[in-house]
Amino acid sequence: MEGLPHHVILRGNNRRRIFSQAPSYRRFLLYLADALKRSDCQLHALALMSNHIHMIVTPSRVEGLSSCVQRLAQRYAMFRNRTTESSGKLFDQRFHAVAITTEEQLAITCAYVDLNPVRAGLVLDPSRYPWSTAGLHCGMSDWCQITPSLWTPCAWYQALGRDEDVRRKQYRRWIEACRERAEAVDRAERQAIEREAEAADRIVREAKRIAPEQGNIRRPDGRRAC
Repeated sequence: MEGLPHHVILRGNNRRRIFSQAPSYRRFLLYLADALKRSDCQLHALALMSNHIHMIVTPSRVEGLSSCVQRLAQRYAMFRNRTTESSGKLFDQRFHAVAITTEEQLAITCAYVDLNPVRAGLVLDPSRYPWSTAGLHCGMSDWCQITPSLWTPCAWYQALGRDEDVRRKQYRRWIEACRERAEAVDRAERQAIEREAEAADRIVREAKRIAPEQGNIRRPDGRRAC
């Protein structure tokens, strides 16, 4: 849909590696700048990972988004195959795009994109990852390899404050809150898995106590217990 930001995901075909060294990241950014200009799209957030890419892009016309992504993917795939002396599809057949219809969704998606390197264990501070827009959002441009000319701050980010310093501070607080929330969810999930495993072991121990002569008792998860 034109005029709406979209969360775009491009994945390597069969988890194929998309980037290897800094020159490949830079070449992708060069092609991205050209694709955005030719399709009249704006980039609000970006994270380049080794085998997938996250972007938030707003097209100005209906066919703008598909035109932008297809042009970008085709040019970069040709470059990648040529420089690595390989062949075949670099990207999955179809990119994934979700329209962002509310400010809350936009805020959460921005944080999700910029926190990708943290979730992958590449950095502790998202603004220190050179191939994402976290440095631009947080005012750490010295670390960021994405030029400001490629980036258009979204309306939600612009509304965080009256000047750049205020917006950057507010965004840093927001992204830190999102990270803490995600880590809390991860901890809760790990604890739930541990509790389930402990409960399964208790069931097995009780079964062995009641019927020790049965040598083929199995845990609820299907593994042999004894």
